[in-house]
Amino acid sequence: ARDQQVLPENIRFALFRIYQSCITNIFRHAEASNVEIRFTYDLEEIILQVSDDGKGFTLPNRWIEFTREGHYGLAGIAERIEALDGELIVESEPGSGTMVKVVIPSSVIEI
Repeated sequence: ARDQQVLPENIRFALFRIYQSCITNIFRHAEASNVEIRFTYDLEEIILQVSDDGKGFTLPNRWIEFTREGHYGLAGIAERIEALDGELIVESEPGSGTMVKVVIPSSVIEI
């Protein structure tokens, strides 16, 4: 019997790519000492949160502004989340680390 808790391939792939992008950004830019990764999945939503204690950054008004500077990670995450009717929450400021949280409604999973 198939485990009913397994997420569909497209959701798993999107979450993996988002996780990968967050970790890549931390190694390239954050100069962090600590990283915390949280994942929860219930009947209402799927949440992936990646936080670090790195140098942080000033949030742009729109992610497209980062792509103009050659930084595609967060813009790519935003695009993936939008395709899944999800929400991207980013908290950061210089000197304060960064928290990236993606929330995907469980309703996108076809049963």
